[in-house]
Amino acid sequence: FAGMGATGVGDDGASALAPRFDHIGGLSLVAGGGLVDAESYNARLRYIAPDSIDLSGDASQTEFHLPWVNELTGDLTVAGNPNLTVIDMSSLTTVAGSLDASDNASLNSLDLGALTTVGGSLDASNNASMGSLDLTLLTTVGGGLFISVNISATVVALK
Repeated sequence: FAGMGATGVGDDGASALAPRFDHIGGLSLVAGGGLVDAESYNARLRYIAPDSIDLSGDASQTEFHLPWVNELTGDLTVAGNPNLTVIDMSSLTTVAGSLDASDNASLNSLDLGALTTVGGSLDASNNASMGSLDLTLLTTVGGGLFISVNISATVVALK
């Protein structure tokens, strides 16, 4: 899943198989995918992002924060979560696949302010409580762009 079999520190930002770990003190799975490890000797926490993130149909999820993820090589799906109020992906610049943030009835905050590129389609529809959507840095969408039926939206900012 992660690591190259040698102890040490470094290789952050590379593939999940490249990092070196030193005395992992704990592991935790993150909602939607991914893993956080706590390293005793390196005195740090590290998030290991999966290729794709899928958080769908989870009524228990109220907030989803991954502000440290800046790129996904697959899809990002956060859809059909009726009690989800916040999605914080504030550092995300690139989704190589599709991005679906739709049908989250209670969603009022969707932070995609750094997003520049979506390789597939982008769907931010049917989020009844969402007040605004900032996509001012978005320059490339490889598929369709769907922003509709966000009945509380007063601002949708596009470049």
